[in-house]
Amino acid sequence: MGPAMKLRYIPWLLVALYVAVDHASYGYMLWKSMDFPSFYWGAQVTFQHRASPYTVDAFTAATQASGQKVYPYLYPPPSLLAFYPLSHLSYKHARLAMLGVNELCLVGFLYVFLFRIMRFGLRGPMAQIGTLAVVLYVVLSLGVARTVDHGQINLVVLLAACLSWDAMKRGAPNVAVAAPLAFAVLLKTYPVLLVPLLVMRRRYGAAAWVGGLLAAATALAWAVLPGSVWGDWARNVLPTGGYGQTPFNLFGPGAYGNQSINGFAARLFMEKEYKPALWYSPAAARATAYALCGLVVAGTLAVAWWSVRRDRDQGAAAAGDVARAPRPVEPIDLEWSLALAMTFMVAPLSWHHHLVFALPAVIVSLRLLAFLAGAAPDAAGHGRDPARAAAATFWIPPVLLAAAVTAARAHFEGMGHHGGWVLLASRHLFAVGLLWGFLAWWMWRSPRLTRRTAVASPGARGEREPAAARVSAATAAWP
Repeated sequence: MGPAMKLRYIPWLLVALYVAVDHASYGYMLWKSMDFPSFYWGAQVTFQHRASPYTVDAFTAATQASGQKVYPYLYPPPSLLAFYPLSHLSYKHARLAMLGVNELCLVGFLYVFLFRIMRFGLRGPMAQIGTLAVVLYVVLSLGVARTVDHGQINLVVLLAACLSWDAMKRGAPNVAVAAPLAFAVLLKTYPVLLVPLLVMRRRYGAAAWVGGLLAAATALAWAVLPGSVWGDWARNVLPTGGYGQTPFNLFGPGAYGNQSINGFAARLFMEKEYKPALWYSPAAARATAYALCGLVVAGTLAVAWWSVRRDRDQGAAAAGDVARAPRPVEPIDLEWSLALAMTFMVAPLSWHHHLVFALPAVIVSLRLLAFLAGAAPDAAGHGRDPARAAAATFWIPPVLLAAAVTAARAHFEGMGHHGGWVLLASRHLFAVGLLWGFLAWWMWRSPRLTRRTAVASPGARGEREPAAARVSAATAAWP
């Protein structure tokens, strides 16, 4: 085995070591996690005791028996079907099973997203270093660590969304596109905002399959769940699921861990976890949250529609022997990463573990920044100062941003959450919003940004090999 082949396995070796040592040891000891008990006891109450998990005292006995706080189960009733296997396991074995599922989904996400969707390469030292840096960033990120430690299902949902995304890119059958996305919607609800991407790409059959699969899951849940489940959910949970509302049997949306737009608005206009609002007005909190979330959703769909339309026009031009400019990221990848970041911002509750949904946007943005800095190949297929571009993209901005956030957080903690400084509690929302804005700007302006690398028609230049083909080959060698 040559040195090049050995280097191919370095990212996977590091993933295996990190998964086996860090996550396994810490996750195994973290029995008193915040989220997993809700899933476990929700399944136990529903399927073993044939009762409703949507009542005030549903988990009172579980709290007393386990000695830890069991937060309410707030997901819609059909989601309970996914947790049915937990009802047949002890808490210890269920926790270990959830840990294993999260680790498998983490490795699955790295493979599907990096090597199938983004087509990261491992040819050459720079490509291997870049891929290795991205792998390390993902496995060490806050969202991944919190998801694994809390026993959350975000990595399951993210992998399911990426499987649907990859199936779209490969032109797979409608059911292959729809089944993973329907499963993601069943678990988390808000991935339903990805369905318009299927319609925009004229995958009407896939969108219909998503609706049909969700309808079938709902019918099955209606048939097998206890009769009181649906009434309790509609009466207790559903009315409190909107913006500016305190979720059923939970704390208010202004809690400092809530990084969504709803949390930002609540900290402005509603009582918070420790301090009163800057200006108390629940009506203003609801109006602000609905207005901002509406703008983000509308902006995402508008930019995605523009991207699809332009990509379709450019595809028709390419079919007419007019070569396109090389693109560091395909339009469909921009659309899905932008939409996933949107779900983080517009969900009523987005905690730190939900940051995993921003990972595709982060990685896509890094590739775009590398392109702007000169790491991407030019029209002739030659890279431009990759070392300088890598330093500017991967080292300098993160260090400066980390220093600024650390200083701001220290000042925020020192102020004791007083006055306007309380808005720094939404720093993760601001970061994801910045990513969302950058991707939206790129999607809107990308023809001008890539014009300098435009490739002339091979017939006009009398070349045997199309220049675009050389660019594609060179692009495969850099992350």
